[in-house]
Formats: sequence, structure tokens, C-alpha cells
Amino acid sequence: MSDTKRVQSERVESLLEQLVAEVEGLRTDLRKALELIAQSSNCPSDVTPQPADPQQLLTADEVAALLRVDVRTLRLMRHERSFPRPTRVGRSLRWRRSAVERWIDGGAR
Repeated sequence: MSDTKRVQSERVESLLEQLVAEVEGLRTDLRKALELIAQSSNCPSDVTPQPADPQQLLTADEVAALLRVDVRTLRLMRHERSFPRPTRVGRSLRWRRSAVERWIDGGAR
């Protein structure tokens, strides 16, 4: 390796180390800020999440977020009939949470 390339490589390595140190500093600052917010909030710290209502109707955006896929992927799955059929509410499509969760668990459509 030539001296110029070695010097460039060392400089890049040094810059990366500085960047990592700055990110760690930001992470520490963010952690401290979140702790301060949590301490100053009026929310009780022992709040337990309520179980989701299985009869709840979910929008396409909510179902896609639950599946961690794009809405277009959900639309494709619906047209291929590889996903539970939605219910129409007016002009909108909705899915029962229970049907989506059953599908995720590998159950029937």
C-alpha cells in the first residue's frame, strides 16, 4: 500500500472513530433527557397496557404497520387472496384484529 493511501486510510479511520464518539455522546444525552422527561411526567410508572380488543376494526395503514409491510404489499396480498378478507365500512376497508392475529399465528383465513 502506498504512503498516500495509508495516510488516507488512517485519516478515514480517525474520522470514523470521532463520529462514533459523537454518536455515543448524543445517545447518552438523549438517554438523560428521556429520564428527565419520565421523572417530570405526571404519568404513573406502573401503567400496564390493556389487551387489544379482538373485535377492533383496523385500517389498511394499521394492518400494514402491524405486519411491518407497505400498504401496497397488503393490497397485493388482498388481491391474491392470501390474506383475510376485509369488511367494508362505507367506502373504506377494515380488518378485524382477531382475524389478522389469527392469520399471523398461521390460523385460518
